[in-house]
Amino acid sequence: MEWVFILLFFVLILAGVYAVARHQVGHKVAAKRLPIVFVCLAAAFGTGALFRLVPTEWKDHVWTGYALLFSFAVWIFLAISLQRTAQAGDILLELGRPRRGLVIGIVAGVSGAFLAIGSIVQAMAESNAGAATQLRYLSGGVFWLSFCLYVSFLWLKKWPIRERGIMAYGQLLPWEMIEDFHWEKGKPSILALSVKRRFGWWRTAYLRIPTERQKAATEILERNLLPNIEGGSAG
Repeated sequence: MEWVFILLFFVLILAGVYAVARHQVGHKVAAKRLPIVFVCLAAAFGTGALFRLVPTEWKDHVWTGYALLFSFAVWIFLAISLQRTAQAGDILLELGRPRRGLVIGIVAGVSGAFLAIGSIVQAMAESNAGAATQLRYLSGGVFWLSFCLYVSFLWLKKWPIRERGIMAYGQLLPWEMIEDFHWEKGKPSILALSVKRRFGWWRTAYLRIPTERQKAATEILERNLLPNIEGGSAG
């Protein structure tokens, strides 16, 4: 019965991610991203399943290390994002936040606070279980707070086109990495960027651009990407 609930939870997360992606960039693009999301979720759940095989006396220590390691990784990603923003130059055009970015960002931040408080309360309630168990709950609170704050940061932060490239979801896409662009057929507000990457399944980035900023965005893209496009044609 436990595996049924885990599977249901897995499906609900997958459906939720798809719903958010569809709202942002449409069904076609969201469907393309589903296999990648599925693999990431399967890896996360698979890791959790493996930890269940850890001897009982080590479980608290392993979960604590796991939570703190991922919390550290989250803060590293946040620091890298802030560094890239600082090095990206002046803003050429403000594209605004992702659709419903304000709502999602606030919900993520509040959820992180509640999960952290819940973990502290649980740790206090388990005062008789030993320091290792309490530390496990506290480290879980640190992880959820870090993760939710990072998600909140990504969704609340506005997307700008800067001197050195485009900032979106905490990433900088420098001009030299963008080979070409086009506006999706049937979805004129969706900008598709062909990006130089090692993995073929992630070489197209999709951004929803407000209608009133599309003309200005096109002019900036054409001006900055013309050398890349001409160089690719010549090759």
